[in-house]
Parts: sequence; structure tokens; C-alpha cells
Amino acid sequence: MRSRIQLAATFLAVVLPAAGCTKAGRTARHAPVIVISVDTLRADHLPAYGYRQVETPAIDALARDSVRFENAYCAVPLTLPSHAVILTGLLPYQNGVRDNIGFRLSEKIPTLASLWKAAGYSTGAAISSLALRADRGL
Repeated sequence: MRSRIQLAATFLAVVLPAAGCTKAGRTARHAPVIVISVDTLRADHLPAYGYRQVETPAIDALARDSVRFENAYCAVPLTLPSHAVILTGLLPYQNGVRDNIGFRLSEKIPTLASLWKAAGYSTGAAISSLALRADRGL
């Protein structure tokens, strides 16, 4: 049985190109924006970045028709604080989220989702990590 991530990646690899989302510089107005974060997955262990010891056809298809970053750095090696950084652009001392337990992102701090929603996009998330559940403010 295929994992949920494989199914989601396969779906996105088919839907994004059909919806007009193409490589940099050629995106359709209000094209879908998808942020995929896979906790503890190293880019240098994916074929899209040159690794050849595994096969990830759905991720590879998505990478071919998407904007793919060559350099991304983790500001903090913990799931909730790291995602708070990704979604706000603020470091832990700025956004107030410094650990997975006992912290919540303030409703006063805008996130990518809130900015996209204000611009007319529909927003949502599919998560599997307890650290990222809705009551954490993301």
C-alpha cells in the first residue's frame, strides 16, 4: 500500500501542471502554492538532488514542474520552532516559539497562510505531527 505522502505527491504532480503552475517565470495568476515539509528528510538523499540509491518518482515529477530550492537552511532543529520560522520568516526569539512542547505561535504574528488567505487564496494543511497540530498556532 502506498503511503499518504506518495499519494499526495502523485496527486500534486498531476494537478499542479494542469492548474497552470509551471517553472519559475511562467506561473499562472493565482496558481496553486504548495508548501511541502517532510520532517527529517535530507535533500541529498533524493534523486531530484542527485542521489541514486532510491526511487521517488512522485517527488521527482513534482520537482520537475515546480520551483525547487537548491539551498535551504534550518534555523532550529525542532519541528514546531522550525515550522514557525518557515511560516513566519521570524527566528524563534522573534516569534516566541522555542520548543515543541509548551509553546504556541501568537495569533498576532502573520503566517504565510494568513497572508495568502488575505490575498484570496484558499488555505489548509495536512499534517501528521503532534507538534504541528492546530492548537500550536500554525
